[in-house]
Amino acid sequence: MRSYKTAVVANWESYLKNLKVNATVARLTEPHMAGGCLLTQDIEWPVDKHGHPLLHLLTMPAEWVELGAQGWISLFSPYYREDTFLHWEEMTAERENCSVVIYHDNDGGERNEYKEFASSPCKVLIENDIECDSSNNFSSRVCGVVSWLQDEESVAGAECRIMLNGDDFDIAFPDDVGIFSGGVVYVFLNEGFSEKSRPSVQGVMTFQFT
Repeated sequence: MRSYKTAVVANWESYLKNLKVNATVARLTEPHMAGGCLLTQDIEWPVDKHGHPLLHLLTMPAEWVELGAQGWISLFSPYYREDTFLHWEEMTAERENCSVVIYHDNDGGERNEYKEFASSPCKVLIENDIECDSSNNFSSRVCGVVSWLQDEESVAGAECRIMLNGDDFDIAFPDDVGIFSGGVVYVFLNEGFSEKSRPSVQGVMTFQFT
């Protein structure tokens, strides 16, 4: 399997780590948004509270988030074409949250059990920048400083480690523009997630919009 280890540089943790999505079709062994992912059969494809399979949003190396971490993380969200705003209500910190973050090895068979439509995986790249992180930066990034569109949120036993700008999902899901329009997805990973077994559920997402 191809390695996506992050180059070890001085003060790596202080770098601004931007996530860039482009429309180039990716392999599932690469970091990607949309499409399916490589999950082993010993973990079930995540579902919402009604038992509907979740939409795969993003798969990326865990080391992009935490230097030295093994494995990959994959993000899954509810999404319903018959009500394209309902999933926003199912991704809050206050009420029942139906999103799922899976920590795994990205070495299983190709899977995509979401039923409503098919999508092609789009490449995701990481760009390190010596620019300081800022609470006014709402771009997709691994965040040292979280930029909240609304009130600050918290999830018990987890920390917000990734922000995803809604506009980037329009690149990966061109037939469903507006999945997270005008907002930001906040990815909360469980404390000590990188020390946990793989595969396992290690977080949730919330969504805020303007």
